[in-house]
Amino acid sequence: MEVANGSRTYDPKARFIEFSNELSFLPIVFSKSNDIIISDRIPSAEFIKTINKTPLEVPIFSKINDITTDSLYLKPWGWSPLMHQKLLKLKPFCSDDFKNSPIWEWNKEQKNLYSRATALNILKDILNTKNKNLISPHEVPIICKTLYEVEEIVKLGKKLILKSPWSSSGRGQQTVPPDQLSQTTKQWLKGILRTQGFVMVELFREKVLDTSLHFEFTDTDIIFHGINAFKTDEKGQYIGNYINPQNHSEITKYLSVLENEITENNLIEITTKALQRSIFPNYYRGVIGIDALIYKTEDGKFKINPCMEINCRHTMGTVAMAIEKHTDKNSKGMFFVSKNENNKLYNFHLEQLLSNPIKVHNNKIISGYIPLTDINTNSKHHSWVEITD
Repeated sequence: MEVANGSRTYDPKARFIEFSNELSFLPIVFSKSNDIIISDRIPSAEFIKTINKTPLEVPIFSKINDITTDSLYLKPWGWSPLMHQKLLKLKPFCSDDFKNSPIWEWNKEQKNLYSRATALNILKDILNTKNKNLISPHEVPIICKTLYEVEEIVKLGKKLILKSPWSSSGRGQQTVPPDQLSQTTKQWLKGILRTQGFVMVELFREKVLDTSLHFEFTDTDIIFHGINAFKTDEKGQYIGNYINPQNHSEITKYLSVLENEITENNLIEITTKALQRSIFPNYYRGVIGIDALIYKTEDGKFKINPCMEINCRHTMGTVAMAIEKHTDKNSKGMFFVSKNENNKLYNFHLEQLLSNPIKVHNNKIISGYIPLTDINTNSKHHSWVEITD
């Protein structure tokens, strides 16, 4: 939303600010002891005590006005004009490497990195391999710039999903039944067309698994970090990420479809080359997550859309993969983010601390409950990990 708005003075709704503040300790999963996490909140001794029971390193926590360290390299959850404004007072303390990188300042061309149209271009590049296990080139999403164009596609009688160009995590989308375009959806469409210029129209798929491919752009290379899988509800809203997804028997059959594509048909190499040919190397440094959908066709076969959308930022998938590095390879688990309605999650937190203690062997998490927010009775949100052996 910050990128779509494009203003350094964008004023997010209070609930989004609250969400951001309450989850501001999440980068602890990426951090080393000499890193600094910027937050308006300082973690409680109890939270730090719990983290110290895990292999995670506890970094320095500081408010932005208290930082005077030289040679900083800034790594926010994601970049936007507003984020550059928030971090403006730290720019004088940044390293030369950061000052010489394309993320030193916001460039108006960077907005396109976050657009579903850019993800569509990369998808089309990947599909040039004509691999029968991937979505067919004639079934990729279509860009529509008018309501009339959308109405003509609806007349074809297929169940559709409409998506706004700048949105993510299941937001900014509408499901349209065959031959039905309600007045509410039309109004939504008109608003997106007016503010963002176009809408993406794609066929509804019988999803069997949401997965993500994780890459990192450096000054010299594109590094592949791995794959993850996650759960969403019937509306596409995020529920949680799998820890060590290969150990979750209920999804291994579907996960193997993607793994086979990677090992047998060089999907990662093909995707990396498509990314190299895109606008990303010119304007971006850091991690990205590419959402890839595994779905069942009408004839019962499994296929992959290898590039549903590109999250040009950290994601819950990068959190899950960071936790995996500290987890025993034979254990499995889930990473969750949820609302703390009526303090149910706070009570759950207290119960889990007693009933599901953290077990570590050879500096790897074997099992246990790990809070990643410093939850209390006033908290509106909570994030945590549950690991089982």
